[in-house]
Amino acid sequence: LHPAKPARPPFWPAARMEAQKLQLVVRNCVQKTLELVLRARVPLGRGTPNHWFNLESEEVACVRDRLEGWKQRISQPLQLDIFIDTSSSAVRAAVGAQPNEPHLVLLERWTLRYEPAPHAPEAIGWPTFYKRFMV
Repeated sequence: LHPAKPARPPFWPAARMEAQKLQLVVRNCVQKTLELVLRARVPLGRGTPNHWFNLESEEVACVRDRLEGWKQRISQPLQLDIFIDTSSSAVRAAVGAQPNEPHLVLLERWTLRYEPAPHAPEAIGWPTFYKRFMV
C-alpha cells in the first residue's frame, strides 16, 4: 500500500506569482480607466505622473484611495456614476431643467467588471504581454 498523494494545492508558487502579476495589471487598468474618465469630465488638481499602458496621465489620489478596499476583491464590479448638480439657477437654465426636476441628474454610468478565469492562469509570457499591451 502506498499513501495517497496529497491533493495538489490550487495555486503552486509560480502560478500564484502569475495570478498576482495579472491582478496588478487589472487593478492598474481599472484605476487608469477611472482616472481618465474623471479627468475628462471634472477639473481636478495636479497628480503624480502615471505611465501605465504607455498612456501618460496624472494619478488622482482620491481614486487610488477609494480603490484600496476593492483591490482586495477585484472580481467585485465597480460602478462610476457621473452626475450634474443643477441646484444653481444658472446651471438649471443652461441645461433646461424644470423646477420640479431633481437637482442631481445622472449623465453617465460606467460599470467595470473583471471576471477571472475559473482556473489559475498558465504561464504568461510577460515580455510579449508587456510589448503588446503596455508599450
